Amino acid sequence: MKISRIILISLLLFRYNNICHSQKVGVVLSGGGAAALVHIGVLKALEDNNIPIDYIVGTSMGAVIGGLYASGYSLQDIQNLLDNQEFIQISQGKIPNNFYFHFKQPDEYASWIRLRFSLKDKLVKNIPANVINSVPIDFFLTEKFIHSNMKNNFDSLFVPFRCVAADIENKQKIVFKKGNLSDAIRASMSYPFYLRPITLNNKLLYDGGLYDNYPTDVCYTEFFPDIIIGSDVSDNHLPPEDDNIYLQLRNMLMSKKDTTKKCDNEITIHPYSSNNLFDFENTHALIDSGYAATMRKMPEIKKHISIYRNKYEVALKRQYYLPQNKPILINKIYIQMLDKTSPHYITKSLTPKKTPTDFQTFKKYYYRLASDERVKFMYPHIEPIDSNKADIHIFARQEKPFYFDLGGIISNRPTNEIFAALQYNYLGKIGLTLYANGYLGRLYNGALGKIKIDFPSYNPIFVEAATCYSRWDYYKSSTLFFDFKKPSFLIQEDNYSEMNMGMPFGTKGLWNWGGGIANWINYYYQDNNFANKDTADKTYFNYYYFQSSIDINNLNKRLYANEGSRLFLKLKYIKGNETFVPGNLAPDKTPFNNKFHKDWFYIRIFSDNYIKTVKQLKFGYYFEYTFSTQDFFSNYTSTILSAPAFYPTTESTTLFLPDFRAYHYFALGTKSITSILSRLDLRAELYWFQPLQAIINNNYQPAFATPLIFQNIAGSGSLVFHSPLGPIAFTVNYYKNAENNFTFFFHFGYPIFNRKSLE
Repeated sequence: MKISRIILISLLLFRYNNICHSQKVGVVLSGGGAAALVHIGVLKALEDNNIPIDYIVGTSMGAVIGGLYASGYSLQDIQNLLDNQEFIQISQGKIPNNFYFHFKQPDEYASWIRLRFSLKDKLVKNIPANVINSVPIDFFLTEKFIHSNMKNNFDSLFVPFRCVAADIENKQKIVFKKGNLSDAIRASMSYPFYLRPITLNNKLLYDGGLYDNYPTDVCYTEFFPDIIIGSDVSDNHLPPEDDNIYLQLRNMLMSKKDTTKKCDNEITIHPYSSNNLFDFENTHALIDSGYAATMRKMPEIKKHISIYRNKYEVALKRQYYLPQNKPILINKIYIQMLDKTSPHYITKSLTPKKTPTDFQTFKKYYYRLASDERVKFMYPHIEPIDSNKADIHIFARQEKPFYFDLGGIISNRPTNEIFAALQYNYLGKIGLTLYANGYLGRLYNGALGKIKIDFPSYNPIFVEAATCYSRWDYYKSSTLFFDFKKPSFLIQEDNYSEMNMGMPFGTKGLWNWGGGIANWINYYYQDNNFANKDTADKTYFNYYYFQSSIDINNLNKRLYANEGSRLFLKLKYIKGNETFVPGNLAPDKTPFNNKFHKDWFYIRIFSDNYIKTVKQLKFGYYFEYTFSTQDFFSNYTSTILSAPAFYPTTESTTLFLPDFRAYHYFALGTKSITSILSRLDLRAELYWFQPLQAIINNNYQPAFATPLIFQNIAGSGSLVFHSPLGPIAFTVNYYKNAENNFTFFFHFGYPIFNRKSLE
């Protein structure tokens, strides 16, 4: 390190006379959303050709890239930061998978849309003001610019820097030259309606591109460079059209770009980009486009350059600058609630056991809190104390207290469902959630109500009480106009009330334990030779249970996931009594009441994993093992209805498939997913189901088959479009031992139902 500094000082002294009177080069980077990634290629071409970069000015995404360069990041560092799945998730308002806190996630149901509202607010205020959640991008900027934030002066950076934001109240642009760098850049990129604006110095600030999307004038007036090299992807927008609301809004909001030259030696590069404003998927092509466009301009650029700065000199300067970036410690955390609610919940969730704490530990718990659906907004602001210690001020807002969910299933089979839910949230010294949902359809009718209390701390826990009623009608949902085989009459009613506690199991896991009481009633005929006047057999089962589960989950979708993994383990103890009431067609018409069933244990474990091979192709594998020590019920039908079930396909969750039920089984599956487009997947799945001892029908009585003699195979081929509301899937299914081996299943929405008590 000492040798490097000596070399650098020698070079600077040797060139002192020339440098003092040499030309200065200012680089201007326009806004343009994802298209602004071309600026990385522009800067790379300038460095590769030894073109000096003395000043940088940027707007919006150009401010992000310019700010990173000005903070000492190499161009390879910048590319690595912006060309990865984590940044794509952040740009979409999603918490990165590695920090997604599963403990805070609500249970998954059939919702398409969620409306958040407050009874105290008028209708207009209940309309969402921005498309994406700004918390991930806010923290990303704070983290990446944390060392620059400690300097408080943009002239003290690796390269002097300026950026532009828009003050829409006073209709003027704001030029940032000092203060908190991450705040300035965040203000500069606050694209209206997409990303939440921020307030600095009592001014609500928006994207600088509204008033100056290509700030060559700022570069000239702030630095007076001899040469300005600009990269511009902010083409003047098209005129408004009477049937295009986007163009109307764009023309109302954005000022025309000033194309006049600000100095005699001004060169503008216009790289090509076909990306839309928020599509950060195609980074390599954009960087290549910026590089190629700059190289085409390089002969013209070099005509104006008299003194070059080689890459070795730039690297030495960066090497000298970066060691000043020592790890930052967080001294104190201050919470300010913008909605005047109590800060206790957020304070308890973020306050470390020991202070000061390192920034990476703070990051982990910050994202934990950000995963809480009851927290609408958090913005971190760094206040330096000394060179490696800072306080953090967090400006937060609670989410609106009421949620209304609407969804369901639209299908080619009679399994259509309507789903609705209402939720109330409260944050104070504790977090409180009241939730109720309802399903209405031919296959399933049900309702669920629950109360959940969260106790905030660095190691949070929750207590939850729930009650659920479900009614499954496999008879009506199997009746199709082209069916010639009469379906089985099977109706299940399931009621349970339970109490559970939970705590985190790592970042992605949830450990849950509790117990409850339940009863279910099965209505059925033991063969299909029945008429409307006949009465069905009935089996009642009243029981209590204790359960514990561990769920480690970072799958990227509720249904038809194509990334991530899930590991689930559940242990359950059950004890209850059976009552049998025979119908007029029952083979055995002897009723009995409160037949004692010995207690039994049930264990289930499954693993669902996806592996990315190339960009479009992914593979997945699935494993499931289930073991139950339960006794047979009074007849084969009631026994198989109570047996654990394996659901190999999405369609199978809506069917009663006896050949995929057993007390003791394991299953293996393999999946191939080809992503044709970012939202369109072609899936092929194959599953093998192996009961250790299948349950067979022996003259209407249950019996175990010879071990391992029966197996079953299921598969599916699906075309799935992941719409903003839910999946739209066209699926051909195969069931080896079914009456009809092949089925076609179309659905829009999520075939996800309230949990059964025995599951």
